[in-house]
Amino acid sequence: MKKYVPARELLAEVGQVFTAQHSLNGYQREKHPLELALVVLLRGRNYLGLELTLTFPGSRGVKFAAGSRAQAYAEFSAPVRVAARQLGELHAFAGPDKRFSTVDRALLKAAGRCFARFLTGPGKGLTHHLGEDFQARAR
Repeated sequence: MKKYVPARELLAEVGQVFTAQHSLNGYQREKHPLELALVVLLRGRNYLGLELTLTFPGSRGVKFAAGSRAQAYAEFSAPVRVAARQLGELHAFAGPDKRFSTVDRALLKAAGRCFARFLTGPGKGLTHHLGEDFQARAR
């Protein structure tokens, strides 16, 4: 049975992933908090896959993924930005039985803002410190 989690609860859980990762309570060390947040969104809304593409100055981009984009019927992209600064994009993939409603679109845009706040706030040092490892994984 598929589980549907309301948008507010999902965003609150994503925020908890970002704050809990710093203390490493209850989360896996080998996964980046961005990957864990994608898994939370994926499980809460039953998308086929989610992909977060970050663009750093001087790099080709770093990708985090959860799920799969195989057999994707619909795709929605939400920007990850703070003010006018574009940090990347959040792509969601859905099958033929799932369409992107206005609630899904608003959720993905809000999740993009949440990712951007993390990347420019507490996750800035973590992401840049591990940036070389992420670029090696993306190749």
